[in-house]
Amino acid sequence: MAFPPGDASRPAGSLDVVSGRWTLHGGALLLWLVAWLVSCQPPGRAPAPGGGGAEGAAGAAAGGARPDPADDEATFGGRRALRLLAGRVLVAGPEGEAFERSVGLAERALGAQLRGPLGRAAAARPVRAYVFADDASYEAYCRRYEGGRCPSPYGFYVVGERRAVANVGRGPGVLVHELMHALVRDDFPGVPTWFDEGLASLYETPWFDAQGGVHGGPNERDAWLREALDTPLGRSEAGPARLLGMGGHDFRREHERMHYASARSFCRWLDERGQLWAFYERWREGSAGDVTGFKALAETAGLTPEGAAELWRAWAHEGAGRLGAKGRADVAD
Repeated sequence: MAFPPGDASRPAGSLDVVSGRWTLHGGALLLWLVAWLVSCQPPGRAPAPGGGGAEGAAGAAAGGARPDPADDEATFGGRRALRLLAGRVLVAGPEGEAFERSVGLAERALGAQLRGPLGRAAAARPVRAYVFADDASYEAYCRRYEGGRCPSPYGFYVVGERRAVANVGRGPGVLVHELMHALVRDDFPGVPTWFDEGLASLYETPWFDAQGGVHGGPNERDAWLREALDTPLGRSEAGPARLLGMGGHDFRREHERMHYASARSFCRWLDERGQLWAFYERWREGSAGDVTGFKALAETAGLTPEGAAELWRAWAHEGAGRLGAKGRADVAD
């Protein structure tokens, strides 16, 4: 789940000022501090007192800068671990298997994307990611730092703050999902919500081909979608004919579960056809004159939205539960 700048639906709170009390050793300390300072103060912009934006001003008015969650080991329910991924993601979380597994998977998946379709754009500044191993520590973080309940049981990404929060107790792929938002939005700033969420959801259960490329495997969204496709809701809300041209408000307002599942499935179908990233690139380059993506779909897949919907629906019924023709080199469960 990604929250764009100024989204009123995102939880209150900000994370703009850090205290610099984290402990690393040798060259890792210097690398971390340099990256962190870059992330907190973009070139050419002076930091606002007490942080950035309205939340930072409120923090200053209340008597000081907001604390960094990573400074308090109790935030994560255990000893804190730190990691820098791909030179652009600063990850903090609890030491242990859940952290290592999720961070290792994210490092591999993000590396594959940065070597491939999403390596064109350099990050403006690093992303800060906070990883939690269970529901209790994740919800405690939201109560303390976000002003209430978490907006999703899995995780969220706040675009303007370049901050990802992931509850990897729900699965190691949650961190990959949230960090995909950062990579996609760096490369395609105007990406529509449905496509952003479809791409992020696609890599919740990644698998890797023999060339090191990353793809999306089946997960519980596919099974639910197969059951829902032949319902009245499935006939009206699922698939590319509905998604293409859909605004962010419509995506989230009603039937969000259906929209997530069909967006992921459509992206996976395009990937199976070898057309996902060609479609992405064509749409990114021509988005000013192709708001809906109809033209990009026609140029890369030779299909209208209705034609794509017919082929996709047949595949979603029959083929969405298997990995597909590219093979099963390595699967992350």
